[in-house]
Amino acid sequence: MHCRPCFNLGIFAVIFVSCLTASYITAAFAEVELPQPVPGYLAETKAVSAESLSISAKVLSNRLLDFPTNPEMMFGLALVEAEQGSLDRALQRARKAERLAPDQSKPHQILSRLYLMNRDGLQARLQAERALELAIKEKASPETKMTVVGLLISALVESKQLEQAEKLSKTWVSKEPKIALSWYLRGWALSLRPATPTEAAIAAYRKALELSPNLAYAHYNLGLLLAKSGENQAASEEFTVFLKNSPEDPKTPTVKELISQLAR
Repeated sequence: MHCRPCFNLGIFAVIFVSCLTASYITAAFAEVELPQPVPGYLAETKAVSAESLSISAKVLSNRLLDFPTNPEMMFGLALVEAEQGSLDRALQRARKAERLAPDQSKPHQILSRLYLMNRDGLQARLQAERALELAIKEKASPETKMTVVGLLISALVESKQLEQAEKLSKTWVSKEPKIALSWYLRGWALSLRPATPTEAAIAAYRKALELSPNLAYAHYNLGLLLAKSGENQAASEEFTVFLKNSPEDPKTPTVKELISQLAR
């Protein structure tokens, strides 16, 4: 069974609506295997039912009737619509919301995510570059900046610009060496370069896990690389930790099969 390293990317909107004020929207991101990267951060995967998405869409649509120019709610609805499969509608809504808040990083981040879902590497890159520029200007946290860097690297990968993705990961791991995502991205970018020694990517993932032991997809990707190197026992251990950290992840059947194969 052939598996490729993954950047834990994806998009699910979790929505809570206040009866007194505007909505408060957060997102948890689920992994999608390359070559269809959908950007996000390394959160535990949570299945969101079609019914939950439908309810979220209805709630946000109703709130937008009261707050028709609220960009946050527009983006929230765009995220839900994208997850429902209405990507064209989501992009149209997100572009409208971006025009209401052009000088904030977050709108450009969300647009970059949506363009990646649409497999448009060029537009995803342009939006990610603008998002990063604004995040730096806003003095965003290192974690936020690295999340945006993840979008930019994903856009480069989507455009098959693997060398540039690897160089960008090198630049930012030197800028933010204490952030686990920096090393995760470094390992991911290195693992996509056929000429790069596997040991370099393995070392980067291990550094990420040293900083944040519960990054499930760091365990998954590390397991793939260890299996590739013939270290079956070590690979199986990494896959086992992945299953423990993300028992409901969609890749669970694949990982269980990998463990079974490694034991033969």
